Amino acid sequence: MNRAPVALQRRPSTFRPPTLETLPVAVAANVVEIRARTRSTIMAVVKADGYGHGAVTVAEAAVAAGAGWLGTTSVTEASALRTAGLAVPILTWLHPFGIDAEAAAANRVDVAVGSVDEIGALLSPRRRCGFISMSTPGCPAAAAPAGSGTN
Repeated sequence: MNRAPVALQRRPSTFRPPTLETLPVAVAANVVEIRARTRSTIMAVVKADGYGHGAVTVAEAAVAAGAGWLGTTSVTEASALRTAGLAVPILTWLHPFGIDAEAAAANRVDVAVGSVDEIGALLSPRRRCGFISMSTPGCPAAAAPAGSGTN
């Protein structure tokens, strides 16, 4: 069977590539709706640059609407929020690039750890007593800060 080639005709394109538009008003409305349904403190998770919407933009909208915590994947992300002036508590977890304990402390970032190995990697033996608790095995009472009730 012989087929003659068919010439395809292209129509003028009306296709426009997708765009992403951050709507802080929508973020705020979502936080307000969630707050209306619970007495718990709301954490707005803004990891991965606010899921592509801009971490600072999303965080500011969420906090303005009543989010009491922010969540990030890394200390680096959390530090950027502090640099932008956000003062609410920030929790970071997952740590794909390791944990920078000094940056976490300097930027008042809470760090969640998932294993004893992660705690060991995070804390050097000389700092372990001050960061975890004074009841940590191997932490002498003399190492406890004054006024902590353990010395």
